[in-house]
Amino acid sequence: SLPGTVQVSTADVRCTWDAAPEVALLLGLPEIMLPEPELPEAGYAAYLATGLKDRLRPYQKDVVAFLASRAYAICADPMRVGKSPPTLGAAELVGAKRVLIVAPHLAEPVWARHCANWVGSEALRLYGRAGTVARWHCLPCLGRGRTRVEDGPWQRCGVCKGKGFRPVKGTEDCEAAIREARYVVTGYDILIPQGKKSAAGVEGSREDLPGWAPMLSKVTFDVAILDESHRLRGFKETIGKRRQRTIRGRVQAVLKKIPRVWALTGTPVFGGVSDLWSQIDLISAGTWGGKPWRHLERYCDFRKNEGAGWEAKGLTNEAELDRRLRRIMIKRRRVDLLPQMPKKTREVLEVEATKEARAEAAESVADRKTSAAKALTAAAMLKIPEVVENIIEEISEGTKVVVFAMLRATVDNFHNQLTEAIAHGLPEAKRLTLQTWKCHGGLSSDTRFKMTEAFGEWPGGGAFVSTIDSLQVAVSLAGAATVHFIELHWQPSALLQAEDRAYEPGTGGLHIVYWKLKDSIDEHVLDVVLPKMEAVDKLMNEEGAREFLTTFASGDDA
Repeated sequence: SLPGTVQVSTADVRCTWDAAPEVALLLGLPEIMLPEPELPEAGYAAYLATGLKDRLRPYQKDVVAFLASRAYAICADPMRVGKSPPTLGAAELVGAKRVLIVAPHLAEPVWARHCANWVGSEALRLYGRAGTVARWHCLPCLGRGRTRVEDGPWQRCGVCKGKGFRPVKGTEDCEAAIREARYVVTGYDILIPQGKKSAAGVEGSREDLPGWAPMLSKVTFDVAILDESHRLRGFKETIGKRRQRTIRGRVQAVLKKIPRVWALTGTPVFGGVSDLWSQIDLISAGTWGGKPWRHLERYCDFRKNEGAGWEAKGLTNEAELDRRLRRIMIKRRRVDLLPQMPKKTREVLEVEATKEARAEAAESVADRKTSAAKALTAAAMLKIPEVVENIIEEISEGTKVVVFAMLRATVDNFHNQLTEAIAHGLPEAKRLTLQTWKCHGGLSSDTRFKMTEAFGEWPGGGAFVSTIDSLQVAVSLAGAATVHFIELHWQPSALLQAEDRAYEPGTGGLHIVYWKLKDSIDEHVLDVVLPKMEAVDKLMNEEGAREFLTTFASGDDA
């Protein structure tokens, strides 16, 4: 009942189980009736011992059953509905003795905390590329560094001495810790070695920073969990001396001996249908459909474009792809999972600017290297004063808001103008209850994680200003009432992810505002984003994409 091979006829024709109905159809054979996967019994006692059966929501229990009955699968439920806890539950249910979790760096502390909270396990988190530093996430204090008894005062944790972790140092000790750990948490980036260039310009790798993949490949894991698997989208296959030096190559090497591989992502189609191939090829050990161009030809409207080259931006054989995906992917709509959540509202606010203002803005960014960056920055400069004025009104009333931009320069500019407006435009009593945060990719992942926690805990009004790409995974900005977008992103799923950072169970409502400069590069970005958003909606039945399209089609609230 697990993914593998099935006989499709008396002839010697075999294929992967998800493709069996399609193969039978192509060969003119009777319809294949595949057996429903059965739940394993190996870890049922361990699953019950965690208490997950009573703590998980009904729709999360469906995820447990779906993953536990498959050797490879994707959980693609919407963002912020809670995919991590049922995945850990599935690992318990299959009786996994050792589980490897690979996640973006920003999500690593979240997974370590989930292991402690949901399955009572002290996770081992790997650091750096040298393969010599790891940390046990402290179980008694849940990684906080402090504990309290009921409603008593917080006290320094005596187990980790206030650090939130117990350190492991040295190659041998790290390898021993990995073999001992029930859950090992690592990042995509630190699997690969640190690159270097010789004086002659020849690329190579540093032997003292080999990454964790070589050590992890020596250890036997029962389950691998790939969080935010859309990070592995792409078609590049390394060859020759560069083999396994890419993230995809190293992940593939680590997964080679792991019998069960589950992927998690709220956006499996990040920019186009072509994104699916790499993710499914990795978790299925290459059995999805051979080389990537087969997937492009079959499902992505692979064709020669008007210029030189080929493109695969469309969707073909939609019904067949949908049938195959249903066997290995679980994806539901948020409205079906959490019907009690209030619907998000959206609006587009258009800003007009005089010719003189446009010329002045363009001149101020003339030293920018790329025309796209110049145009985006110039457009943002014209929108920022009006956005600041609106946000000042919100936060002065005690509301928390989130502001997203694509460029770091826009974040810096906006934050400077916002703090200046607060300092000079509000009385001292108001200023004391307000707080602002500025987040971008130049900050460490731990710093960004702590900033989002501080935003959630802040009792007054405030504004969290961030680039879209620096907060694409894991973290929560719950508590915000409004999310403003000064700039659009080129990828539709990046926008949908940013929208959902503040949208989770318990929210009282969320208003999304997109600021658009009339007759500017914003309209060109929309021309790129909207067709991609249509493809996401068509294949994945993504309600957020549909609502986005409706908003920009009408220009009214949605």
